[in-house]
Amino acid sequence: MEPGHPVRSQPISGHTTECPTRVASSPGRRDPAADPSKPGAADQLRPGSDRTGESGGGGPPGIKGPTPVVVKLADGFGSLGVIRVDEESGLSSAIRQSELARQVALGSNEGVDPRLVVEEYLDGPEYVVESLVVDGHVHVLAIGDKGYPQGPFFEAGNYVAPAQLDDEARNAIFREVIRGHRALGINMGPTHTELRLCEGNRPFILEVGARFGGSGVSHYIAQGVSGVDFAGEVMRMAVGLPPRNIDAKQDTLATPVGIAANYIVQSDGSGRIAEIVGLSDISVDPQVDHIIQMLHSGDVVRPYPHFSGYPAFVLSRHADHDSVFDLHERIGSTVRIVYEAD
Repeated sequence: MEPGHPVRSQPISGHTTECPTRVASSPGRRDPAADPSKPGAADQLRPGSDRTGESGGGGPPGIKGPTPVVVKLADGFGSLGVIRVDEESGLSSAIRQSELARQVALGSNEGVDPRLVVEEYLDGPEYVVESLVVDGHVHVLAIGDKGYPQGPFFEAGNYVAPAQLDDEARNAIFREVIRGHRALGINMGPTHTELRLCEGNRPFILEVGARFGGSGVSHYIAQGVSGVDFAGEVMRMAVGLPPRNIDAKQDTLATPVGIAANYIVQSDGSGRIAEIVGLSDISVDPQVDHIIQMLHSGDVVRPYPHFSGYPAFVLSRHADHDSVFDLHERIGSTVRIVYEAD
């Protein structure tokens, strides 16, 4: 779990701006001296947002702008506590659910930022970008498709890379990712950027994590798409060795050499697992490299906002995108979680 950084934005009324707004990003996670005067900072596209204080003092103000909005925790926590609100009447309930998610995750509010972020909901397909930063230069290894999550909750979904984008959209994402890194002052190491395309091909960054994406999946995807040993290069850099097969003197966008995907098996309920059906049938598919099973018979899946983990990841490589969609459709119809009767 990683805290987010405050965002210096234009003054806004209530919880949301009239439309996605160009704002300056905050001091960076890696470079404490980073500031909005850096190249790219003032041009960063992010959703309009505001922060509420603790809700115990009479509650937050009402929404004074367009809906829907998204409520999220200032301290991060993945997708827990991220909730879409379509009408002002649902705001208080969403805030209570977000706060409950934080309490469940930590068991205590001691030492955490008690505030919540309320920002406009961006309607558009979602993409994820895996990058390696060397001496301030951003090397995009993979741009992946994460579908079109619309809420009200935003659990992780399937991941296919490279995303099927036209040149205009791909280059727009590449440029925006570079601007995001410059604004935050990230100058070394792996990063994981999530964004949405809105109003056609305009990318709006949701978050930039100065880290690998979760559970090692990002390494598998980036290596499958670019041919670069993502984790290996980071380990080399960590011990002072230069990266291989990376042009450290300019920003780069890798040319795809393959297609990689991750299917996330969802819990689809709560209770004690009796069995997980169908994984063995999927494992024999020659496109499937790994099935990472994290939940098993006898494990208990607790209801939201508790997070008990995902039952399994199915990691695969493909010759074309149609075969990805065929495999994912087959997984969806074959694999299921059977819970014990109450």
